[in-house]
Amino acid sequence: MRTRRIVAATAAALALAGCAATEAYIDYVSPSISSAPTAAPGATITVTGAEFIADRRDRVRYDVFGREHPEDRSHPAEGIEVVLVVGEVRTTLVTVDAAADGTWTATVVVPATAPPGMATLEADADGLAVPATTSLTLVAASGEAS
Repeated sequence: MRTRRIVAATAAALALAGCAATEAYIDYVSPSISSAPTAAPGATITVTGAEFIADRRDRVRYDVFGREHPEDRSHPAEGIEVVLVVGEVRTTLVTVDAAADGTWTATVVVPATAPPGMATLEADADGLAVPATTSLTLVAASGEAS
């Protein structure tokens, strides 16, 4: 009889726990990248990224113990491809993984064949809602005619 009461009490507690789960709405922060605003072909530049959190949700469910629902868990992005886009030409410069806080830093070399003019650096990975981009002006290397 005592076992039945414990089982019944446990079942009731679990049922109530399911009813007491909460939801929280959070602000989605898009990933961002930054680098020097200009670079010459063949130059080495540092590119940094922030907020590279994969599978980020704008609503997170919590159980009565304050734990995130397993389907709502986010994690640092992996396999982030940093790409130089010049016109229609896309060149992958490096692939990196974000740290636990969603940040990363990479040192890349601008391809020597990149023509002077406007370019875009783009970083994207599976699980991100949108890629991060920043502008980069490619300038003629010193001693080169433009």
